[in-house]
Amino acid sequence: MKNKGKAKLKLLFQIQIILCLNIFSLYSQDINIIPQLKKIEAGKIEEVKSQLKILKTKNKNSPNLIFLDAVLTETGEVALKKYTDLYLKYPQSQFADAAVFRIFSYYYALGYYKRANEYLTKLKKEYPKSHYIKIAERNIPPSKYLDKRVIVKNKTELSNSDNRNFTIQAGAFLNYNYALRLKKRFERTNLKTRISKKEIAGSILNVVTVGKFETENEARTVLQKINRDFKINGRVVRNK
Repeated sequence: MKNKGKAKLKLLFQIQIILCLNIFSLYSQDINIIPQLKKIEAGKIEEVKSQLKILKTKNKNSPNLIFLDAVLTETGEVALKKYTDLYLKYPQSQFADAAVFRIFSYYYALGYYKRANEYLTKLKKEYPKSHYIKIAERNIPPSKYLDKRVIVKNKTELSNSDNRNFTIQAGAFLNYNYALRLKKRFERTNLKTRISKKEIAGSILNVVTVGKFETENEARTVLQKINRDFKINGRVVRNK
């Protein structure tokens, strides 16, 4: 009986070693996407999109390709979901810390400082050697800030007066071309739109805003319409 027990333990130990080697192999032999990331920085986005389609046909579960796909995703919220999925499913992958950093950056840019701090804490705790920690700490938000969405109610009409107190934040993008594309969509329907640059932890986020409004009620009505017509998830914010 003792021999059988030892044999079982030995077999279990061998299985664990094999699993560990397989996991190590998965991450260490994953696709090198550094060339594609450099092309994105150089503005060759469409070329990288084509390459990604080809790569994904043979490597559906590649963590690196999931990260690359997120980088290429135009809508901030959709990209956020992809970064989150990568972090949760492949926490030891090559770009997991970069994904957490981008989640932090997204929440920080939108003014969700409490949520941003949660991911900064995750970055420090789970990836203590990540070079993104120092980058993120350059703009740690004050602890007194909490997540707040402006709650507004009724009325219509878009106003472009410079002294209005509210605007609609329609999207936030690391890639300027994506922000410009959304801006042009709004402008085709005669909506006054602008792109403002916001630095988050060393990265530049391009924030698309629509209109300026005197009251929260005015902004709310327009927000509901553009969320429906443009299939986005914007929010009302105060002009700064």
